[in-house]
Amino acid sequence: MSLFIFLFAIMIAVAGIVLMVSPSVVMDFIESNGEKAWIYISAIVVRALLGWIMIQQSMHSKFPLTIEILGWLMLFAALLLLVLGRSRFTRLIRWLLTRLRQLSRLAGLFALAFGAFLVYAFI
Repeated sequence: MSLFIFLFAIMIAVAGIVLMVSPSVVMDFIESNGEKAWIYISAIVVRALLGWIMIQQSMHSKFPLTIEILGWLMLFAALLLLVLGRSRFTRLIRWLLTRLRQLSRLAGLFALAFGAFLVYAFI
C-alpha cells in the first residue's frame, strides 16, 4: 500500500474519532483557520495528490474500480476548489460550519469508516 494513502487513511480515521468524541475541537479549529490561505492550498494539494496516487495504486487494492473512481472524484474536487477560488472557498467553509455543527458526530463516524475502508482496501 502506498505510504501516503496509509497515512491519509490513519489521519482521516483519527480525525473522525476526535470529531465523534469532541466535535468542538475540530469545528473550532476549522472555524479559526478557515480563512487562512494554507487551508485552501492544503485542501487542493492534498485532494489532487491523494486522487492521483489512488488512481495509480487502484490496481493494487481489493476494490480497484471503487478506488479509481474515488481518485477521480478527488481530482475533480481539487479542480473544483481551484476554480472556486479562495474567497468562495472561505464562504463555503463558513456556510458548512453553520449547517453541519449538529451533524458533526455523524460526519466523524463517516470519516472513521472511510479511513478504515482505505486501510482495508490496501492490506
